[in-house]
Amino acid sequence: MTRRYLYVLGGFAGDDPLKPAPNDPVFEYRHFARTTGADIVSLSTLGVRGEGIQTRLTSRSLVLRMRLGLLVARRAARYDAIVASGEDIGVFVAAALRATRRRTPLVIVTHGPQFESSKFRLMLSMVKSMPTVTYACLSRSLADWIVTHRGIDPRRCPASGYGVDTDYYHTEPGPTDAMIASAGTSHRDYDTLIRAVTGTGLDTRIAAHSVWVGPGDAIRVPLPEHVEVRSYGSYANLRELYRRARVVVVPTHDVPFAAGFAVIAEAMATGTPVIATRGRVTSDFIVPGVTGLLVPPGNADALRAAILSLIDDPDHAAAMGAAAAARMRELYSLDRYVARLEEAVAVHG
Repeated sequence: MTRRYLYVLGGFAGDDPLKPAPNDPVFEYRHFARTTGADIVSLSTLGVRGEGIQTRLTSRSLVLRMRLGLLVARRAARYDAIVASGEDIGVFVAAALRATRRRTPLVIVTHGPQFESSKFRLMLSMVKSMPTVTYACLSRSLADWIVTHRGIDPRRCPASGYGVDTDYYHTEPGPTDAMIASAGTSHRDYDTLIRAVTGTGLDTRIAAHSVWVGPGDAIRVPLPEHVEVRSYGSYANLRELYRRARVVVVPTHDVPFAAGFAVIAEAMATGTPVIATRGRVTSDFIVPGVTGLLVPPGNADALRAAILSLIDDPDHAAAMGAAAAARMRELYSLDRYVARLEEAVAVHG
């Protein structure tokens, strides 16, 4: 029997949540809804606009998430299972289900940063023992960290991984430039990347811009002339940047949650090898030496050596990139990701 799903998005889905913007990739929640027939609710459902709403738990966002959680609880009886896009909204849904004595299974896609918030940990303490809640973690190391440090039952912390639109981020034949690319703003350690490339003269392009962070805002070291930091304006432009680069570097701080996963997945799907930080929480995408390389956090010398090993050997970089694209298609396509979320639901019978 087909399950009836409700997908709860912690952000704003807009007037038509199933319709992506032109020339943009399909995001996980849209593909989940299209594949399973799930209904979608989001902060947009409350009739509020997205301007000024931060992801952190400010007083306003706290109230909005509580309201959305209660709305979901009131509708819960219509569904066989609920999926929440992140713990930032999922824990509020769980609290509302508990308060209203609803036992609808809830799967929370878990990224991890909110686990560092004292406000969030208070909410988590109220719901973490609920047997109807599963935490679908973005990687195995994240699942292990949450079990160890937050005391959640390991049977309810599957490593469901991540999903990327491998049709959008497909490979394109052709040579690459002897260029380094990087992208993203969340918990990035661009200072280490810049120290690593300083003196090499290598063309280095950093797409660092978001709604909350301007280009270069988090960079505190001098920029050499061969390093460019700017916004690339669109997903299509980022995709082209990934494809042109010999290697994509995703340097992150050693944080106990998922950081940089989206850029790693997108770049690998385009057929470009990735060098990423081996922190306390790492993605499951990179097989070291096969689809990419991992380096210690904050180690500019190790990062420089890894970069030069691929820049100076384009054939090796191309082979590694081809293996990366194949891995993403095989294990981390949107279809495979939806299947893993449904497996997380199936734990509840």
